[in-house]
Amino acid sequence: NQVCKNIPPQQDGEECRAPAATEKGAVHKEKKAKKLKPLTLNIANARSSQEVLTLVGTQLGWDIHENRAQEESTVIWVVSDDQIRTYLRKGLSDKQHCAKILGMSEVCAKCAFASMLSLAEALAPGTYSFFPRTWVLPGDMESLRGFMSE
Repeated sequence: NQVCKNIPPQQDGEECRAPAATEKGAVHKEKKAKKLKPLTLNIANARSSQEVLTLVGTQLGWDIHENRAQEESTVIWVVSDDQIRTYLRKGLSDKQHCAKILGMSEVCAKCAFASMLSLAEALAPGTYSFFPRTWVLPGDMESLRGFMSE
């Protein structure tokens, strides 16, 4: 936005435009807005999400494709940690981003998550007491039997 002197305040709803000339005769040239290329979304790995990604991406004006050429994509939809590692090994350009966190699928798995919380509670007693007592079977069978006999 360019700040110019002697520009009258605008009415509600009006666009703010500089006049063609000021009192001193200086001419203001309107800058052309730089046209940005649309984001490109690579949905080759999306599997069951392809339909909704295509719908949303099209609605947002993104270029949707299934081309596996990483360098042609702004956003690459990945599902597994192996896919993330593959794309990260190839390297990302300045305009590409990875928004997936390695190991998140393991955290979302009930047994792995319960084991991680139990380990955290054992390492820092009282700090992680916000979750219910949990047993992962068959490994915690003896602990469960002990609890049930109380």
